[in-house]
Amino acid sequence: RPTPAPTTPVPTPAPTSPPSTPGPTPGPTPRPVHRERYVSNPIPQRPPPGYFNYDPLDETHGPSSWDRVSSTHAPEYVYWERFQTQLNVNLTENVCGADADSKDRQSPIDLRLSAISGARFGVGGDGTTTTTTVRLPHSKTDVDGDGDTDENEDGVCYEHHQIRTSPGELSLTDRSIRKEIHPNKLRMIYPAYDDAASNHPNGTQQKGALLDDGDDDHDVRNLNPTADFPHNWGGRTPLLHVDVRLPSSHTMEGREYPAEYQLWHFHPGRKKAAVICVMVDVGERRNDNFQRLLDGWQQVWDDGFAECER
Repeated sequence: RPTPAPTTPVPTPAPTSPPSTPGPTPGPTPRPVHRERYVSNPIPQRPPPGYFNYDPLDETHGPSSWDRVSSTHAPEYVYWERFQTQLNVNLTENVCGADADSKDRQSPIDLRLSAISGARFGVGGDGTTTTTTVRLPHSKTDVDGDGDTDENEDGVCYEHHQIRTSPGELSLTDRSIRKEIHPNKLRMIYPAYDDAASNHPNGTQQKGALLDDGDDDHDVRNLNPTADFPHNWGGRTPLLHVDVRLPSSHTMEGREYPAEYQLWHFHPGRKKAAVICVMVDVGERRNDNFQRLLDGWQQVWDDGFAECER
């Protein structure tokens, strides 16, 4: 059987334009300001109250319009509403876009040492400046140079100890820990003060489920992991839930990480929530504990998918 004739392109009547691939720039280009981190789902034809997305090009529902979202219909309001009487903030107020001088302003997204006016890079043994050691000013350092060290100096760390953590009694696979998949995060919810007894499997006699038995060794403060925050937070603060965000919500010195592990603690006495953020990077060593969490969320996905197929 004869082979087909070769499909050599016919010469064009005029020279074609050169390739439009840009050449290298003379110096490093800045990081993009707006980048969609993942493909957003299509906008619903009739978006429900509280709907928002992460598309920077969507001027109606994207980040530039979050200050117009109905707070009481947002998923996080539904989650935190049960704590409203124990919080000193009004959860019905949308504080997105708060002024930079407001106490409700957003915390910094890009964490940089240059933002701490008192931070100084250390000095190596040979007298040269090194970026591997950072020296923070102590409480008697006059950072602003006004001759007064009795005031709160910008950039001074006044805490008297580091955050002290305790692992608690629950394993990551304990059935009382509820795993959820959200549009913008993976969440792991620990038993809380008001529902530990009712949600704990196999009745309320399991470890720590009875919160009013008078035994401090068997309450939710020991059942859940805890953290002792400095600056008079009042001892151990139980872990409320863990959020895993992919990629990281924050950057460090401009670097974005593959994921961010956020541990949310709730202190009813101070009526505040304290958060510990841990950056997650890709390495050569396997993290079995983190893999157990991912397997748990995978099971949630598989169960939900199977339910939809019925």
